[in-house]
Amino acid sequence: MRNNTNTTRRFMNKMIKGAVVAGLGVALLLGGGGTLAYWNQAVESEAGVVAAGDLNLVSQGETWTSDATGTIADIAEYRVVPGETLTFSQELEVTLVGDQMQAELTVDGAVNQGFVDGTVDITGPEITDAAGNAIAPVLKPAADSDTVTVTASVTFVFSAETTDRQSTNASYDFSQVRFVLSQLSPSQA
Repeated sequence: MRNNTNTTRRFMNKMIKGAVVAGLGVALLLGGGGTLAYWNQAVESEAGVVAAGDLNLVSQGETWTSDATGTIADIAEYRVVPGETLTFSQELEVTLVGDQMQAELTVDGAVNQGFVDGTVDITGPEITDAAGNAIAPVLKPAADSDTVTVTASVTFVFSAETTDRQSTNASYDFSQVRFVLSQLSPSQA
């Protein structure tokens, strides 16, 4: 029995030594920057730089006009009568930069303070280019410039059908009227 025990011990010692040597070899190859690797290659990219576009809206002046009297010097002092149409126009410098840029020009902010329902009709914005041609409210960048000047107008019609003393001494507050340029998603093209 003693012989078997010595043989088993020797065999176990050889196995342990072999496992230690194999483990050291693998550790050297993996951790020591050895030759155990797959081929690989890298190439430099010339992907370029992504740059953001721009969207801006700047007022260049505004006017009120009456279909009856022409330009109104001070709208706060003017008194509209049934059958009259007033137009508020604002010249706007629009900046649109971007390959897929498009934006919609809208208006908001008027507050009725006493005109009877049905006696006033407000429409707009109507947008015209520098030559006075009507254009759509969805704007796209100009081919030759980042900025374009447009005129946006809102029309206030005091109905000629107004009877009795309807809407006398009423007011419509346009002091908070503003034109809003909002980018549309490229998918909405």
